[in-house]
Amino acid sequence: MAAVVNKEMCTGCEMCVEVCSVEAIKVENDVAVINEEECVDCGTCVDECPNEAISIRGEREKVEKVIKIRLSVIGDQVIR
Repeated sequence: MAAVVNKEMCTGCEMCVEVCSVEAIKVENDVAVINEEECVDCGTCVDECPNEAISIRGEREKVEKVIKIRLSVIGDQVIR
């Protein structure tokens, strides 16, 4: 997986470029571009983006899975 940029939300401010520890991000035509092979999914760019234009691919699915697991555990505890 790698971070992905919502091109409509990105303003090309380069904040993500500055914080990327593996230099996997550059700005082209006023939009951040992330090299998927270099990205280590650390999430620093996600946290730093002032426009919330960057996300980690698959992040939503991971969160939904954790929520389902926790709800099933809570459900089991309530039933007992």
